[in-house]
Amino acid sequence: MNKKNGLATIMAIFLSAVSSFSMSTYAIDTTKDPNGDGVLNLNDAVYLLQYLAGVIEPTDYSELDVNNNGIISNVDYLEILYYDAYNSTGGEVI
Repeated sequence: MNKKNGLATIMAIFLSAVSSFSMSTYAIDTTKDPNGDGVLNLNDAVYLLQYLAGVIEPTDYSELDVNNNGIISNVDYLEILYYDAYNSTGGEVI
């Protein structure tokens, strides 16, 4: 995959995620850690987005399903983004 196609794929996944996400579905398992660095944060969202775009193959797929619905999707990506934003604002709802 060349860089231009990879970026287009990542943007399509992001836009699809934003359009399909509802705050009422926000229920994240904070024990999950997609990239395996010991912290659930924005780096995990990037890692998950790379997986969704077909750029990487994770070693533990179960860590990618942060909402435990049995599906690894753009919703997991958005839930990590919301979780990280919530924590970075000191718990303020954004």
